[in-house]
Amino acid sequence: PIGPKSKPFRPEVGLELKGSDAEIQKSSIRRISVEGYDTSLRMEDVDDALREHFASCGKIIHVSIPRNYEETILCRYAFVYVNEEDVEKALRLDGNDMG
Repeated sequence: PIGPKSKPFRPEVGLELKGSDAEIQKSSIRRISVEGYDTSLRMEDVDDALREHFASCGKIIHVSIPRNYEETILCRYAFVYVNEEDVEKALRLDGNDMG
């Protein structure tokens, strides 16, 4: 399921921006929290599945999948960054199965 809230993306002050980071700073990016995927999968497989699942919502800016480095397993949540105009479409997927 997708978390009920999206938050604006705010780059850290003092970070040097290059390439796509500069694009992120100039636009209105929103972060959507996602949970409920199989944490035993490889990070690349979860990333691919999230990108595929949200592809119909618009441009996926970034996918972040935290992991527990001590146990080398994925955390139960991830973040998908989308443009502000695509947030509502993404939130409509709340409760959908990624397959």
